[in-house]
Amino acid sequence: MIVFFVLLIGVSVLVYYGQWKTRGKALYFSGTIEATQTNLAFQVSGRVLHVLVNEGQTVAKDQILAELDPSEFQSRYDQAKATLEKSVSNQEQLSTMLDIYTKTLPAEISRAEPASRTPDMSWMMPGRMMNDMNSCSVEVSHRKRNGMR
Repeated sequence: MIVFFVLLIGVSVLVYYGQWKTRGKALYFSGTIEATQTNLAFQVSGRVLHVLVNEGQTVAKDQILAELDPSEFQSRYDQAKATLEKSVSNQEQLSTMLDIYTKTLPAEISRAEPASRTPDMSWMMPGRMMNDMNSCSVEVSHRKRNGMR
């Protein structure tokens, strides 16, 4: 029985030592890994022009797997460039208009100031309104007498 306990303790020490020795090392196994379903995500969308690898081929990090059709990206670039050019043209046009208004506005203000100081308010005077109403009423009665409309 003592021999059994000595053997048991000896095997336990060997197993513990083996586990302790391989604790920090990587484990290597031989075999094949197969994926039945893969979820892929891409930074940009587009039509695939060329696939540069075959199914089952080993690939490396940062290796190009496929090439997208550049025509869609080129059209987006051209559209953005045209929009930028139009915006720059509008900015130049508005800047020119601002310069013109800055130069001509003081002259317009000085020309309009005398007229704004003495407005023509004669149409609001009660006597003038009465005279206009009387002349209209005389004209209406004259037309009625003569049978005119």
